[in-house]
Amino acid sequence: ITLVAVDGVVLGDSRNDPAAMVNHRTPSRPELMAAFGGEFGSHTRTSETEGRELRYFALPLMRDDEPVAAVRVAVGVAALAEGGWWTLEPPDVAEERWAT
Repeated sequence: ITLVAVDGVVLGDSRNDPAAMVNHRTPSRPELMAAFGGEFGSHTRTSETEGRELRYFALPLMRDDEPVAAVRVAVGVAALAEGGWWTLEPPDVAEERWAT
């Protein structure tokens, strides 16, 4: 789990030292760019930090209807392929699923 300010500074990370992490406001992290724009984002790529293929999911953290940060989770693609993990859905999809 990673907490990233909208300027790209990593504020916290559950596995790595945020002070040693590069700025995350880059086009190579489209899941975060979506969250910084106030939307749900997801993307699959090889992690620069862990060196393995991960699926990233990011949600914006809002204050006064403006994104101030994003919270991101990463799941190994191998775990997803094996069905050994759950997946996140955009909020509108999740709301529709649970409304019925």
